[in-house]
Amino acid sequence: MARKRLNPLLIFGSSYETTGLSAATTWKYELVVDYLKASPSYTAVAKLISKGIDTQKLTKDGQAVAQVIKDFGPIYKIQELEWWTSYGMHLYGVQKPTQEVRVLGELNSKNKSLTAKHHTDEYLVVEFPLSISITEATKQFRKLATQHRFSNSKPTCISPKYELLKTKLTQRTLQLGLDALRQYKKGVPLWAIGNSLKLNASQCFNPKYEALEKYSYNKELLSIAASKLIKTAALVAENAARGRFPSNQPFKEAVLTPYARKPGRPTGTLRKSRT
Repeated sequence: MARKRLNPLLIFGSSYETTGLSAATTWKYELVVDYLKASPSYTAVAKLISKGIDTQKLTKDGQAVAQVIKDFGPIYKIQELEWWTSYGMHLYGVQKPTQEVRVLGELNSKNKSLTAKHHTDEYLVVEFPLSISITEATKQFRKLATQHRFSNSKPTCISPKYELLKTKLTQRTLQLGLDALRQYKKGVPLWAIGNSLKLNASQCFNPKYEALEKYSYNKELLSIAASKLIKTAALVAENAARGRFPSNQPFKEAVLTPYARKPGRPTGTLRKSRT
């Protein structure tokens, strides 16, 4: 059975030249808001705030969640693109050009001129003939560079208010995780979640045309796969509510009970429990 096809994600980013903010271009920003909505902690604190509670009376962890709620804005009331331009780029961007070497363009028979705009940093504009090799171009540039005021130290690092974390979690895992959480909230059995998301393709089957009692072992394996994914996604949601994304690192304040796997064996399982 083929793997589940995922919906394409919106790619957000920000260029200093266009918006005055530099932010990396990635698909991860769209998922931040979705995972905030899936967080029990975010939902609980948001309800308290809507009732007028003084956030200073919350626990330290509760105050951290309240700060995220304040910073990320009305995520339930606006679309993704509006959220990004109004909130996201200001949270994940910095008011400084990216300190990277860039190609401005090529001069040729069709393009006789280029325009280089000056920003806050100082730049060296260089002309490289494409008729020479990269090795020769590098050699000549090194010689030219010694005649200019390049810094001897690393660039000053300016950190945004929130940063995307380095993670081994893939785009597919994060997207399927959201689907799994949504289905679980609706009361869909674990095995059915695993089956619909094709978490273990070799164990999937069509419940409309197959006798369920024949697939008790398949349902066990699909339930296990769904349970693992739900736990991962639940931790990602709870970390997101504290401003950490994407991360599935466990922590004691994480509210996971709404996504806890209920005891017992999948419906229709006939195999005896292992002793």
